Amino acid sequence: MDQICINQLDADERGEQVTNISRIFQAASEVVVWLGTAADGSDRVMDVWTQIGAMAQQFDVEEHRSRRNQHQALDHTAVETKPQDSTAMQFESIIDQTLQLPDRRTLNAIVAWEKRRWFSRVWVVQEYALSKEAIVMCGKKTLLTTTAESGRELFVEAVKRLPPDLLSICLPLFQDPMHVFAITRAARRPSNDGKIGSHTLYELLRLLFTNNHV
Repeated sequence: MDQICINQLDADERGEQVTNISRIFQAASEVVVWLGTAADGSDRVMDVWTQIGAMAQQFDVEEHRSRRNQHQALDHTAVETKPQDSTAMQFESIIDQTLQLPDRRTLNAIVAWEKRRWFSRVWVVQEYALSKEAIVMCGKKTLLTTTAESGRELFVEAVKRLPPDLLSICLPLFQDPMHVFAITRAARRPSNDGKIGSHTLYELLRLLFTNNHV
């Protein structure tokens, strides 16, 4: 869209308009992330993210994550509490339900889904990180990014318990671009006092893609 709407041959116009882009995404009531047409089992992937995301939100993944370090593994909830603790039991039940959803074909589809070109474009991070509400659209399926983030975080913890032959399929998910997008959005999320996070978008991009600190 930016390439079409901005005169790429006019450096002054380009420079002026680029500075406006972040304001556009921040002001938008809703941003649609278009991943492309349905392919490689993407419909199944969108359904799985919806199902797992709903379970994650029922468990309140966000609340458990914010109690500790924002990026700390969620399965510490089960490790740090007694087996009979209600929270640990609920967590284990959801993990068991999550593990029943993906088969080999679905796991391969999830890996293919996260290799889509959109995730490789650095400057689309601002679409995702700055928007008030973002919706992922793939084919005819739609999914709230908050549901996808929660569901994916729970899913990554669950797949660690898969048999080795299935776990090997999922290894790319532990170092994938969707994780980068999720933590960027979290870092830009307004704090309790209403201020935007301490990092500017440029600083976040530098940390994520150059220094690899986040």
